[in-house]
Amino acid sequence: MEKYCYLEEEIKESENKFCDGDIKKFGIMNQPIDETNMHVFIPVDDFTWREFPKVEINIPKLNFEKVVKNEKDFDFLTTNLSADGLLISEKAKLILEKFNLGNHQFYQFDLVIKKGNLLTKEIIGKYYWLHLVFDETKDNFIDFSKSLFKEKISFSGNLLEINELKYSSLQEWQNDNKIKHDRWLKNSKDENYHEIDPINLNLYEHVALPDIINFGRVSSGELFFSKKLIHEILKNDLKGINFYNTKLIIQ
Repeated sequence: MEKYCYLEEEIKESENKFCDGDIKKFGIMNQPIDETNMHVFIPVDDFTWREFPKVEINIPKLNFEKVVKNEKDFDFLTTNLSADGLLISEKAKLILEKFNLGNHQFYQFDLVIKKGNLLTKEIIGKYYWLHLVFDETKDNFIDFSKSLFKEKISFSGNLLEINELKYSSLQEWQNDNKIKHDRWLKNSKDENYHEIDPINLNLYEHVALPDIINFGRVSSGELFFSKKLIHEILKNDLKGINFYNTKLIIQ
């Protein structure tokens, strides 16, 4: 069986932490969200999860002034954009574009980084928004009969119980989620809230995947990086990301 890792933005750890365990195929990438990371606001509303912009996008030159001393010049930066993708340096782009990134486009812009107080120093660098548009049919690569899910039941923010669930198909998983969520939406004051996340996802053996993947409906927000891409990132000492073990496996 092969293990994988993913990107989970909520985790705060030191950069370039490698996945625990024997990662044979893929890994989870994490961007640390703390005072050391540069958060860049991009004033563009045309990027979405499901498709590329229908009009030509020109990201203007952006200014960034550090507000705390320990902010670092990372190769992977955080941003306000809610679409799937990564804000990366030119160094990171030169590495990532050698791999199979699936359905993607790069959007280049100049970032002016201002440093110092009285004597302000400006550094102008080329950065890129790597926009990733994932095909939801990848959820069909999951063998639900061999996968396991965790259900957390809470009321008014208080955790009541945790259950393990199994489903026979994607349709059964979707129906169960919809019924429980719709019931809560109709009467959130009195109904328990159900949150269902994968404990492990088993993929069919025959699937062919790019070096960055996402299972949008089942495991939204998590980007899985191939082991060969992870090794190249670590070898070139790219900053601003971590890697973690996960339960994504191929039987």
